[in-house]
Amino acid sequence: MAGKYVNVIDKLERLPTERSERVKEKVSALRGQRMEVLGETYVDLRAEKKAAEEVLSGIEERLAAVEVVLVDSFESGNISSIKIFDRDKTISHQKAPHATVQDKQALREWCLANNMGEELTLPWQTLNALSKELLLSGQPEPNGVKLYSRDTLVLR
Repeated sequence: MAGKYVNVIDKLERLPTERSERVKEKVSALRGQRMEVLGETYVDLRAEKKAAEEVLSGIEERLAAVEVVLVDSFESGNISSIKIFDRDKTISHQKAPHATVQDKQALREWCLANNMGEELTLPWQTLNALSKELLLSGQPEPNGVKLYSRDTLVLR
């Protein structure tokens, strides 16, 4: 095993995994396959996933464009809903509040003042990156955090 964690990874407990029944069935069907076959399957599935993500990305772009034009049409026509009779569907336009953080420190202080200190958490990506840096520098993980060893595959 190579990589930047080679000197520290074996000290960590392996991350427990929970798999759905559907995944377990697929795992059972793959057991006993040669590594070359599994490797080829992995490469093929990654390519299939990438192609599907590209298709999905195109769908999301087209959907976003239709949503913009629909909202503009609803607002300019002062309409709140339309019925699509051929599909037996109704599309309605509503407005809803959406919060964005403008001042993190002010929000933190508000949360603490309103007994919501336990709601304050670091985003997973930030906590994970910080924990990895601490591990590599020989320091313990942050209080309340447990590091595990997680298997990953890298395709190049």
